[in-house]
Amino acid sequence: MSTQTATMSDTVRITRTFNAPVKAIWQAWTEAGKARQWWGPNDYTCPVANMDVRLGGKSLMAMEDKDGKRIWSTATYSEVEPMRRLVFQDRFSDSQGNAITPNEAGMPGDWPKDQVVTVTLEEKNGRTEMDLTHTGFPPEVVDDCTKGWNESFDKLASSLEK
Repeated sequence: MSTQTATMSDTVRITRTFNAPVKAIWQAWTEAGKARQWWGPNDYTCPVANMDVRLGGKSLMAMEDKDGKRIWSTATYSEVEPMRRLVFQDRFSDSQGNAITPNEAGMPGDWPKDQVVTVTLEEKNGRTEMDLTHTGFPPEVVDDCTKGWNESFDKLASSLEK
């Protein structure tokens, strides 16, 4: 597995190669049972993943820390190209999927209304190169968000080995 990470003032970009076919990575992003295995940084689990991955569809996910605190987010899909590309608007939310501000979710900084996540997949010799671009962060949290994504992708790699 290889990783490349680039950060800009409001953007996280990570390119990761997984020892798995593209179908397995696609399922990890689009199937609730698979997403629960890896979504969230190391100190978090994903107890809730309700996913409707289709153009205009919405997903509701929760990351839970060891003390039981949940951070909810909702995604609205603007592009769904099976086995190749996902684009979604990512927002913090309450447990019902109603958007809330990042500050209401306890996040520091001056956040824009929307964050956009773009995931592209390309299979090469039975391995999958995944490129993630996540825009819309205040500069002071980019490093933490990059770390969180990389920890999540470490968990994804481990779940694929099982």
